Amino acid sequence: QNVEDPEGKLVLSIAKDNKIFLGGTQVTWADLEAKLKANERVQKESSLYIEADTHLQYGVVITAMALAKNAGVEHVMFLTDPSTHIDLGKLDQGPLAIGASK
Repeated sequence: QNVEDPEGKLVLSIAKDNKIFLGGTQVTWADLEAKLKANERVQKESSLYIEADTHLQYGVVITAMALAKNAGVEHVMFLTDPSTHIDLGKLDQGPLAIGASK
């Protein structure tokens, strides 16, 4: 399921269990900033794609973005899977139950 390198871009994937993968290789949160700083693509393009599980807490994704910015990433883009979008009608009805049907 991990999206490897769309058009030669660097992808940071965050799984439901908060495990993170940089370019398909698992890294620790403690090492993430250093790994990004040392990455040639980050140095050259200053851009990173984030692919996050839709059930993740918002704070987890924000933390990843903050670490990326600290490492010199200027452009953070999200890879989205169209099949994971929540029904807009359900969003308009208020808070969603976790694991709400897609």
